[in-house]
This record gives sequence, structure tokens and C-alpha cells, in this order.
Amino acid sequence: MAHRKLPVLDASGFVVLRDRQGPTIPPAEWNGLEFIDWKSGGDTNFAPLASALGEMECRGFWDHGKPDKDGIWTKNREIAPSLVRYVEQIGARYGRVRVIELNPSDEAAALR
Repeated sequence: MAHRKLPVLDASGFVVLRDRQGPTIPPAEWNGLEFIDWKSGGDTNFAPLASALGEMECRGFWDHGKPDKDGIWTKNREIAPSLVRYVEQIGARYGRVRVIELNPSDEAAALR
């Protein structure tokens, strides 16, 4: 299969995505998620909605011998039905789906 090239990327190599269209996602959905501490750089926590095995973990699918597709919903699915619907409405296979919690930092902290 040949590599698919998107004409929208011809001019600059990137595209700015528009804001999500649709009803507002209630803050309770992301505030109520179970976040796990997963060091990917900095002080970052993730709330997995879909993972390789449906567990509350953030390891790559390749760690389980799988491609990064066909994610399995985690227990966070029950807390964030609007986010789940958004992913499912895309109509494509998906891999890792997660909400990232970023803590603000100043320049000095970022350079540590």
C-alpha cells in the first residue's frame, strides 16, 4: 500500500485543526476521571479511556505485541460518555485514547 499524502499539507506540511464541533463536554467528565501517574516527561498524568488491554495503564500497544489500533475501553468510559461518543463518531479504528493533565510551570521549572 502506498503512503497516502494529503493535499492540505502541501503548502506548509501542517494544518491547524478547527475546534471540536458539537455540544460542550461537561467538565465533570474530565474532572471525574481516574488519572494515573505516567512519566512521559515532566509532571504529567494521564486518564486512559482506551488502552491495549482495557486496563488502567498507558504502556504502548507494542508492549503487548499489538499495533496501536483496536483500543479497548477502560473503566473511565463510564465517567466520560461524551468523550467516548466523540471518538466512536470518527468511525475509524483507534488506539490509545486518553486525557492528559498538565500542570502549569514557569520557565525556571521547565528548564530544570
